[in-house]
Amino acid sequence: MKKLILALLVAALCMVAAPAIALDWDDVPGTATVFIEYPYVHDLGTYFDVTLVDEGQDYPGWCTQTGALSIKNSNYEATLAPTIGESEEWNKVNWILNNKGGATAGEIQTAIWIVLGQGFTPGSDTAVVLDLVNSADPNFNDCSPGNIGAVLVVAVDDDEVDSQDLIIELPCPPDDIPTPEFPTLMIPVFFVGSMLVAASVLKKE
Repeated sequence: MKKLILALLVAALCMVAAPAIALDWDDVPGTATVFIEYPYVHDLGTYFDVTLVDEGQDYPGWCTQTGALSIKNSNYEATLAPTIGESEEWNKVNWILNNKGGATAGEIQTAIWIVLGQGFTPGSDTAVVLDLVNSADPNFNDCSPGNIGAVLVVAVDDDEVDSQDLIIELPCPPDDIPTPEFPTLMIPVFFVGSMLVAASVLKKE
């Protein structure tokens, strides 16, 4: 019985541990330490995964340029900036990210390059790509709940020359976040307290 109680206490204390803090729209504009693994990792279904080192989180990533190389396998400092409403081209990119349908990562990437005026591999402008490009709304500036917003990631110039600008996908925030009547953190604290009381009662018995 004592071992069971101890295990419950340990589990409760683990609940109190602080979780990783994900990027929030309140952090944009801002700065971040960025890492891109190469060969590219595609765990999130995009052109590559982008790791924000300080947050310890991976984000869906896309290229914005075809004439510059991204910084790979090395941490680098970058600025983060929102793109929604910044220009018709960026509005189109955000529309594409919110209306991917069944397009592959390669098709979505090519569509992004085209609307941003970049070159692309001959023959990659398939019917799916052209449909995304032609349907992209230049007036799309909607970052309502459930949508995705593109965040521009630009390397802070140091020793890197002509490093590529990237974008990561960031879910748009909910309109209203309910405020609990007492801090959520107190739930595991109360749980720990109740376990201590239970242990005391069992000891007396």
